[in-house]
Amino acid sequence: MREGARGRRDWQPGFTLLEVAVALAILGLVLVTMMQVISGGLTLEYKAGNLGRAVVKARALMDELMTELELRDGVEEGGDGTDVRWRRTVRAAGPEEGGVEDDSELEFEAEHMLRFLEVVVAWSEGGVEKTYTLQSLRVTPQLE
Repeated sequence: MREGARGRRDWQPGFTLLEVAVALAILGLVLVTMMQVISGGLTLEYKAGNLGRAVVKARALMDELMTELELRDGVEEGGDGTDVRWRRTVRAAGPEEGGVEDDSELEFEAEHMLRFLEVVVAWSEGGVEKTYTLQSLRVTPQLE
């Protein structure tokens, strides 16, 4: 503002330095908050993507076990060329899974047996080992 010829003040449009500083501070806070929200969203998307890939891989490996005609006891391990590793375990189901400890408990010769199937998919995320596990039971023919 400046004084005119007759002693009155003329109003000049514009912003004061204080108003500009407050506006920039508010804009800075809004931008920082938005960047944190976007960064958090991208991090969650990355983690969800890793978990989704692990679920799909574990399901595919379990589906292979469920459709095989002859299952043999053992552990099989592998990877897909990235940091994703997997392990499939097939064994006779124990009493805790509903199987019998030995055939001597039965009064007949069993033609089928209950097998315990487990698939574990592991990957590294931010230096921390993550795993996804699937377990199932399947009745299979008794192999000689």
